[in-house]
Amino acid sequence: MGRYAGIQTVKKMKILIWILLLLLTGCSNKVEEVPLMFLVTHASSFDGRQVQVSGVVRGLAEPEHYWLEDEQLNRVGLHPASAARTYLDQTVMVTGRFSADRNKGRHLRGIRVVVLSE
Repeated sequence: MGRYAGIQTVKKMKILIWILLLLLTGCSNKVEEVPLMFLVTHASSFDGRQVQVSGVVRGLAEPEHYWLEDEQLNRVGLHPASAARTYLDQTVMVTGRFSADRNKGRHLRGIRVVVLSE
């Protein structure tokens, strides 16, 4: 019985390692660089994914909110506002988690911003 128990333990370990590898691969935070127009057009395909997009930061004071905009006026909201406000009217590259919701719109959350030109 000892040898049989040892074989079963090895099989269980292999299965556990395989499951962990699948989970780690599926939960990766890989960032995809996407043109803003493509992101807007295929929003549901990118929902919940880490993306990197470029455009110009635009915003309004009341109520305070900011968005990333391209030349074709494609737009994606930027959150939090505190991370976007200092880049108003600058061309930037933004990295964040994209969300697309029929009622709430398109947003990038937890953003990191790099200035491309002023």
